[in-house]
Amino acid sequence: MVMAINGYTIDFLVSSKIAIEGRVARKAKYKLLGEHFKYVVHVETHGNMKVPDRFVELDAESIEHAHDLADTWVVTMGNCSASARKVKGNGTLEKICFIR
Repeated sequence: MVMAINGYTIDFLVSSKIAIEGRVARKAKYKLLGEHFKYVVHVETHGNMKVPDRFVELDAESIEHAHDLADTWVVTMGNCSASARKVKGNGTLEKICFIR
């Protein structure tokens, strides 16, 4: 299962209180389903720097899953770039693990 949050700025996804609380809420939903996510993948949907809300956040169960999502969204679907970050228990993010 992959949940996506569409059309936000990278600053919003990385540091806003709403995004952090959303990750905590999604973790609880996954737990009820017997699933989990430990990483998020931020996909840049296009390269127009004048449009700040060009990012999508995807949930990934593992670093391997994050790589698979990034490859699919960039290579197969033609998006600009993707990066992954580990999600801490409080919903905040660690530094970037990789960039595709």
